[in-house]
Amino acid sequence: MKALQVPSSLFFELELIGLLVDAAAEAQNREVLQEYLARVEALAQGLNNHLYLGIAHRGFAALLSLDGNFAAALERLDQAIESFTFLGLAYQLGRSHAQRASVLAMLGRNEDAQQALHQSLDYYNRLGATLAIEKTRHMLDM
Repeated sequence: MKALQVPSSLFFELELIGLLVDAAAEAQNREVLQEYLARVEALAQGLNNHLYLGIAHRGFAALLSLDGNFAAALERLDQAIESFTFLGLAYQLGRSHAQRASVLAMLGRNEDAQQALHQSLDYYNRLGATLAIEKTRHMLDM
């Protein structure tokens, strides 16, 4: 069976703008998210790349949250969590649950937000991700 031939430039483009979108989601940079999210999602779907598809979902969740559409943001975060669970990516799962906690807190669902933060912390503790652990503990103290 012959392997699927995909131009490597598509992978490079996906990695480049995928990382850009990931950073923009963390920084809540609306302009970058609006400019690149659709392309990242399209490339990730076309290349069947679950990592960047999850990153696109998390990016859309950030953009939707900025627009006050928290229900749709939670749906996108659930999709991100599904992608990262499929891949077994604990760090990405920790980030997604932390972002989910922020959205839940905006909805006034504080107990659910605390639970999501504890899930995030569990993933980070398994990895020994010190900075992420500190950030999540700070969020729990708020």
